[in-house]
Amino acid sequence: MAIDLNNAGQVVGDSFKGDFVRPTLWKDGHIRDLGTLDGPSGSASSINEAGQIVGGRKLRGPEGGTRATLWEGGGIRDLPTLGGRSGWANDINDVGQVVGHSWLPGDMDRHATLWEGTQPTDLGSLDGTSSNAAGINNLGQIVGSASTRREAFHAVMWHRGTIIDLNGFLDESRHKAGWRLTAAQEINDAGWIVGVAENLFTVENRAFLLSPVPEPAAWLLLLAGIVAVAAARLAASCVSTFCDVSGVSHSPADRKSASQAGATAAPAPCEAPVSCARAAPQQRDATEMFVGLAPVRARPGEPIPALGRAPRPLLLLLLLAASCWCTTSTAGGRLPSVTFLPQLPGTDESVALGINNAGWVVGESWSGGSFPSDGYATLWNAGTPTQLSRMDSTGRDINDAGQIVGEEGPYPTVWHGSKKTRLQSPSDDTSTARDISNTGKVVGYTWIGYVMRATLWDDRGPRVLGTLGGSFAEATAINEAGQVVGSSSLPDGTTAAALWDGNSVTELGTLGGGGGRANDINDVGQVVGESWLAGNMVHHAALWIDGVAADLGSLDGGSSVAYAINNTGQVLGISSTELDGWHAVTWHRGALIDLNQFLDESLRDAGWRLEFARDINDSGWIVGSAENRFTSETRAFLLSPVPEPATWALFAAGLGAAFAARRPAVRPTRGR
Repeated sequence: MAIDLNNAGQVVGDSFKGDFVRPTLWKDGHIRDLGTLDGPSGSASSINEAGQIVGGRKLRGPEGGTRATLWEGGGIRDLPTLGGRSGWANDINDVGQVVGHSWLPGDMDRHATLWEGTQPTDLGSLDGTSSNAAGINNLGQIVGSASTRREAFHAVMWHRGTIIDLNGFLDESRHKAGWRLTAAQEINDAGWIVGVAENLFTVENRAFLLSPVPEPAAWLLLLAGIVAVAAARLAASCVSTFCDVSGVSHSPADRKSASQAGATAAPAPCEAPVSCARAAPQQRDATEMFVGLAPVRARPGEPIPALGRAPRPLLLLLLLAASCWCTTSTAGGRLPSVTFLPQLPGTDESVALGINNAGWVVGESWSGGSFPSDGYATLWNAGTPTQLSRMDSTGRDINDAGQIVGEEGPYPTVWHGSKKTRLQSPSDDTSTARDISNTGKVVGYTWIGYVMRATLWDDRGPRVLGTLGGSFAEATAINEAGQVVGSSSLPDGTTAAALWDGNSVTELGTLGGGGGRANDINDVGQVVGESWLAGNMVHHAALWIDGVAADLGSLDGGSSVAYAINNTGQVLGISSTELDGWHAVTWHRGALIDLNQFLDESLRDAGWRLEFARDINDSGWIVGSAENRFTSETRAFLLSPVPEPATWALFAAGLGAAFAARRPAVRPTRGR
């Protein structure tokens, strides 16, 4: 029986082996018994995008009982209980948080349980008796059921430490007609909940959908306050000081007193003319992250350093024109642009996974209604899509020589022009290729039995890399120096970020939590990935420099992951948001930027969101995937950065300034 699947088309569930039920994974057309340690049977309940699987297994022995179980990278690990003998895991999100239930000491009651790392947390119940957690989304919102003293089980939600009875949202007329929401089964990243309702009078069952009401956006209130303050200051600047054609400043008070007294004294020179119609600074700030500008801003009323001599009117006009051209060509007029890549004929969905420095993009295309694993490896060159292989193939990365690495069915494959090469697997099982260097070295992983092992393919053939003392390892990226990064299990089963350099493997540090993963390494040796924070409640994108981990943060304090880093140090990945799931982001010069701000408003209104940012080249071109929250469609996108201002314009402005500095000064004279 199939129970759950992820976006890679991997399916988990149960199959019978003799008289026993066995936890089962279906992947790439193969069926695999996940194993139950020493137990006779078990079941797989859920699988996330990283391939982590949860469920439970039956214990051997006369006392019986069950254990919540995590299968990861070919290994099996029991999750601890809340003190009782038994437990079960029902769901796992992409952050690695697991929910289910566990019996309390004495085995009289069971409570909904959240596992983060190896730490179980009692989620409680409505009246202190039984509860069960059935689903968790990527924001950490949990749904399930909890018993009541009067009406058995009610559908509930756990959110920010609070348990909420969902029957509080049921219309009163339905309450009076006998309906109760008895169990909440699943919740998506937008907070939509599905489950079962039961009628106490007729014993009917009905499926229900609960749609959330968005919370008031606190950032909108903050933005409104900032706009109000800025508007007030701008208005004050515009009315408090102005300049006449002679370059002299006057305040309203100066003009009034001068008029009353018939004063003839010259006003003060105009040191800080204020423009009341400038480009929005927010747009300029976002643009600077991509084009590397660092303009000097003058505050209203703050003197601007003078050249010492005033330019003639014509030169002033030319300088102003050049200055305005430079400003409007970047901050004011041309933000980074987002393009949905054209679809391969016969397909309507796609994802972009890699880009080289020539702007060639690789990924996968498929038809709506089919699984992405049924798609076609795709190359986009100058915007034109080309099918690389038959169905059930993926292009994962492309180097500057145009060599593309990915899979065709269960075989790791390299495409170069019209040539296709299947890489030899170091075992009889399947392999996956993840990255390729400019010299043609490939890294990925190979299944050896039930264990995943990091693998390097070079001119000597396939080579299995060592681990950090545990059973499994996975290689995700390689740089031009031959350094490889990925993850490996430790002797205690924890997954840690790993660096392979030559014949040695090194564990990279964490951000205070229990483990992490490395996803990419640039030619400088900077590594990015993710790491758990202290307490193992949240994981953040991490940057490792010389083995020291730096926390890159997230959009709202939730979780984040860094997928790629280019040779200029620009990092990209994803970050969770409270209202809208994962957003594609970039970290640049200490700032975290939501790439959705560059998505056209009409596309946002149509339901599109840039969800995953996957790769970035040295020119700052970014590729990834966008999702439509209305139709669930997925499209590959390309984000192109803003070009820097033309050199000739800056040169002309500099010449103008130098020439103007040589002109005689024009000094205001006192009126009579």
